[in-house]
Amino acid sequence: MTSCFIHHSGEPVVLRRTGCAGTLTGRAADNKPGLLNWWGTESFDAVLTRHADAFGKGSKREMRCMTTDAAKHSFTPALERNNAFGSHYRVRKPTTDVSSRDFPTFVTCARRWSDLKTYLLDDVCVHSGEDDSDDVNNAPPRSFPNDPIGSDVAAGIDWEWLRNVRRALKMGPVRGAVLSAGTENSLLPAHHLTGAFATHTTASPVVTRVGKFEVNPLDIAAAEAGNEAAKSLSNENHCESFQVQVIGRRRLLLISPDVSYKGLYPYPTSHPFDGSAIANLDDADYSKHPRLAQVRGASAICEPGDVLFVPDSWWRHEHGLTREHASVEIRVGESLFLFPSFFLFTSGQLERLTFLFNSYRNWRSASDCGGGRVARGPPRGGSRDPRGRPEGCAALDQGHRGRGGG
Repeated sequence: MTSCFIHHSGEPVVLRRTGCAGTLTGRAADNKPGLLNWWGTESFDAVLTRHADAFGKGSKREMRCMTTDAAKHSFTPALERNNAFGSHYRVRKPTTDVSSRDFPTFVTCARRWSDLKTYLLDDVCVHSGEDDSDDVNNAPPRSFPNDPIGSDVAAGIDWEWLRNVRRALKMGPVRGAVLSAGTENSLLPAHHLTGAFATHTTASPVVTRVGKFEVNPLDIAAAEAGNEAAKSLSNENHCESFQVQVIGRRRLLLISPDVSYKGLYPYPTSHPFDGSAIANLDDADYSKHPRLAQVRGASAICEPGDVLFVPDSWWRHEHGLTREHASVEIRVGESLFLFPSFFLFTSGQLERLTFLFNSYRNWRSASDCGGGRVARGPPRGGSRDPRGRPEGCAALDQGHRGRGGG
């Protein structure tokens, strides 16, 4: 029933009580173990308590964290490859800084800082499929080495449920899982995944030795896993996603690509803020952005246990509502089928299919003239010569005979 509803709507859908991240029914016999049971639904305390021993022994992978002014509480990271010195749109001092912190340090900073706000957004699981097609389609992602948070995500998500949904919707393999965690009023302005919010973009060489010293094998394994994440996400940022809310609540505004590129005024592709909108949805200025008044979207409030389906290329505007919140976004590749079902086509795909169909029809019409020459006569359906061909074919025949043709 879930997959059928998504299949026929082609729009964002909030799925409640799916059990994708576990269940909390109040009955011990009915509880399904998962992230909800392990992490709780109110704060980060259960996560810190669950992995206190691992964190104390140094099993703490550093993850990508963003920092901004608490008064603005808006996170807009710059795309480094577009912000090089001398570039046309160079931003000298981005309002959002990006750094690496382990999870306990992130929680400490998020709770104690008063002038700054921080937001965690990074991959915690990556695609683990091999060359075999069955593994590529059905294998769940694996976590990074030395990362207990990623291990919980890999073990606490019902991948069998997700596999059944993907099979019904003819989706591609799971590319990875991204952890998103923040505090109250933290805001990710209108954006989509082709910009700096796609966490991995390029793969870097794995260093095994530094001078006379060998690199820790755990660090080598983590670097190799990071390269796999880069390969799985680079140049393939267009994907469907399932956002699983685990801790706290968030409000999301989703905007269709049919209106987002006209009314949100996105930054140019060579700009450091590529993938973000110039128009501010929280403080709209219709004198500068008049087309913003025509933008309409779908709003949803996600609570612990909810799964939000986000179609490909839809823009999202995310706002944290509780003191602490965390969610896991599972990114799924495009359909592996050559001809997916009609209801899975986006407006852009339908437009391209219509163009190809019209091109083929015009080519078939022109082939009636023979010799592969296009008759410059009236359009199809106009007058025809006695042989039933479009007008203009006879003139081409005379031209052939005038040059010695048959």
